[in-house]
Amino acid sequence: MELESALKFLRENQPLPNEPEPELVQRFKEVCIFFCEHAHPECIPLLLNACNLFEDHFFYDTINAVLRQFSAEQVVPHLVAGCKANYPSVRLISADVASDFPHTLLLEPLEELLEEGSVIIRFTAVVALERIGGQDAIEIAQRALVVETDEDVIEILQAIVEKGKRNKDAH
Repeated sequence: MELESALKFLRENQPLPNEPEPELVQRFKEVCIFFCEHAHPECIPLLLNACNLFEDHFFYDTINAVLRQFSAEQVVPHLVAGCKANYPSVRLISADVASDFPHTLLLEPLEELLEEGSVIIRFTAVVALERIGGQDAIEIAQRALVVETDEDVIEILQAIVEKGKRNKDAH
C-alpha cells in the first residue's frame, strides 16, 4: 500500500458506514496498519472522521496507536474539531484519544460533551477531563455534577472535585 492510496481510501470513507461490508472492514484495517507503520500527519483528521459506531475494537485501538505517534500540537486541534463533529462516533473517538493528549484546549469541547445524551460519550469525556486536571477541570466537574445522572460519570466527576480539594488543602 502507498500513502496516497491509504489517504484516498480514508477521504472516501468519512465516516465508514454503520455496518460496513467485510471487504471495507478489511481495507480499513489494512489502512490503519499502514499508518501504524508509516505515520503521516494528514491521516490524523481522516482517521478520526472515519470512525463509526460499529463494534470492532480493533479500529479504536489502532487509531489510538497511530495517533499516539504524533505530538500534541499535531493532534489536539483535530481532537477539538472532532469533539464538535456531527457524528457521535467521531465525538466518542475524539474524547477517547483526548485522554492521551491532555491539553487545556480540550476543556471547552469536553465540557460540551458532558451534555451529550450518550452515557459512553459523557463517560469518555470525563475520563479525558480528569487527565487534564487543574482548576478549570474542577469547575467543569462541579457544574456537571449538578445535572449528571449516571453513577459512573458522577463517580469520576466527584474524584476530579475531591482531587482539587486535596490539592488545595495541601497548599
